[in-house]
Amino acid sequence: MDTVSFVIDGIKYIATYKDDNLKILKLENNNLQELTPSENEKITKLLNRKTGYKSNSELLTRLLTENNNIESKEDYSTVLNWIERIIREEHRQNLYTNIKTLVIKSNVKRNDEPTTEGYPELKDDIITGVYDYTNNTITISEEFISSLRQRALKQDDPSSYFAKYFSKTMLHESLHMASSKYDKSTGILLNGFETYPYKENKDRNKGLTEGYTEFIAMCGVPGTVELASGYFIETRIIAQLTQIIGTDTLSDAYFGNKGTAPLEEKLCKLINDKDKAAWIFRKIEMNFQLKDNCEEQYILSSIQYNLLEYLEKKLEMLSSVGAYDEIDRILPYYESMLITPETLKIISENKNIYKGTDKNTIKFQEIKSKYSKKNNETTYKHI
Repeated sequence: MDTVSFVIDGIKYIATYKDDNLKILKLENNNLQELTPSENEKITKLLNRKTGYKSNSELLTRLLTENNNIESKEDYSTVLNWIERIIREEHRQNLYTNIKTLVIKSNVKRNDEPTTEGYPELKDDIITGVYDYTNNTITISEEFISSLRQRALKQDDPSSYFAKYFSKTMLHESLHMASSKYDKSTGILLNGFETYPYKENKDRNKGLTEGYTEFIAMCGVPGTVELASGYFIETRIIAQLTQIIGTDTLSDAYFGNKGTAPLEEKLCKLINDKDKAAWIFRKIEMNFQLKDNCEEQYILSSIQYNLLEYLEKKLEMLSSVGAYDEIDRILPYYESMLITPETLKIISENKNIYKGTDKNTIKFQEIKSKYSKKNNETTYKHI
């Protein structure tokens, strides 16, 4: 059975997943034991810390014009028009419904110039912005804006740098808005891949939702540095998924509020194992929720190893039909998105908690050696 382990307060925990049941045991004296009530309560709280969200068509133009809550509409219309274009027509209703009453709270105005007046350094753990679904409000943090100005002043083109990273943050929160469907009568929120309040394990996908939101925001504002993102790991996992199941599947599930079922279905077409596919998304969420609380863990390496298994199966299928150019397109990008010990050294002081990523590198190189055109030129010439 596929398991992952993590250590908290010196205790090693082992997690498994089957039939939508998440089972966590502790390892003591080389024996697996049930958690005590207090231990179970502690782990349950940790896995539920990050919940909820404080969180150029004529129709879109009209709705934006009629909304008197938004200033600087010329600036924001660019963001909304870009979002509208990337959403399939049948999934645009959330965007149109929310834009009618949306409120944006930000002190940034058109052509705002960075200044030096008492702005603190931009910290890694700062809250940049938030979308509050209960009152349909996007708020860009004053602390983020102030400290971003300070960082911008160190760049060759401060105004361009500031505008780029501010736009990426605004786009990120706007994507949350565009993928949110909140029913006030029931209190149920559908946001990206999530359903909140959570009733089942499959409803919990905040890590996946944040990763995809950031991935799309970076696509919308090219040149924003991925390593600076607070969702670096989640974004790279999404990037790996795109090469396995395609961007259309992810976009349809995210904006269509369909959860992970379409993603699991795609994975099962490569490896027909429903539990294996579902377990990947539980591990993605577990990795996201525990990343600030583990002393060591093998969850990330397990996620990547599983995804590499699916990648290998996909490349095998592509090879069988002679799609070698597609294989050689996938491999370099996938390699660049793999989270390795080297990339962890760059992004995190807590890099030592993520164990086993070196094995992911070895596994990828085995796959690359087997399927890359460069390593198989002789074989390709004779096909």
